[in-house]
Amino acid sequence: MAVRDKALHEAARKKVHELRQPLNVIGLASGMIRLRILPLLDPAAAAYLIAKLDHIDEEVSRADVLAEQLVQSVSPEA
Repeated sequence: MAVRDKALHEAARKKVHELRQPLNVIGLASGMIRLRILPLLDPAAAAYLIAKLDHIDEEVSRADVLAEQLVQSVSPEA
C-alpha cells in the first residue's frame, strides 16, 4: 500500500507542477499588464481592466490552492 500511495502522490505532484506553470505565466502577464498597460489608459478603461485583472488573479490563486489541496489529499503522510 505504501508504495502505491507514494506513487500516487508523485503522479499528483507532477500533474500539479504542470498545472502551475501556466498559472504562473498568467499571473506574470497580469502583473505586466498592470505595470505597462494600465498607465497608458484613461481612468474608466483602467478601472475596467483592473476589475478584470483582479478577477483573473483571484481565479489563479484559487486554482493554485486547489492544486495544493490535491497534492495534500494524496500525500502518503495524510
